Amino acid sequence: MQLYLAVVCCATTCSCLPAVCFELLLTISALLAAGIVAPRSLYVTVISTIKGYGDYFWADVVEKVDEWGEQVLQYQAQCKKLPKASRDWPAYVKCRDIIDNFLEMLPLFQALAHKAMRERHWKAVMQTTGMLADCAEPFSPL
Repeated sequence: MQLYLAVVCCATTCSCLPAVCFELLLTISALLAAGIVAPRSLYVTVISTIKGYGDYFWADVVEKVDEWGEQVLQYQAQCKKLPKASRDWPAYVKCRDIIDNFLEMLPLFQALAHKAMRERHWKAVMQTTGMLADCAEPFSPL
């Protein structure tokens, strides 16, 4: 549909459709058909979603940590379904690494969110990292 609209737009704005414009549209169409654009869009989605998790307050993390895990597992499944030719691309590798790193940290978030374990884990995290966090304050950002 977008390809058709672009051709109509090019055809209506100039008296003669230049061959370069049409060749560019064919190239874009071929890239879309080959699945070349999919790794980039998945990369952008994963980056924006996982970076967005850092904007949540701890009270929201407690409620959403399981939902986040499911969402990132879906991203991992999408990543595995991408064409094998794209697996060497830097965007694919970085996307896969971000997903894997988040899934590696997910059990820690889940343990910290558990009411019976939270205080003990927070103390261990603060001691290990040398940073202070107020786990009793629900509106402290991650």
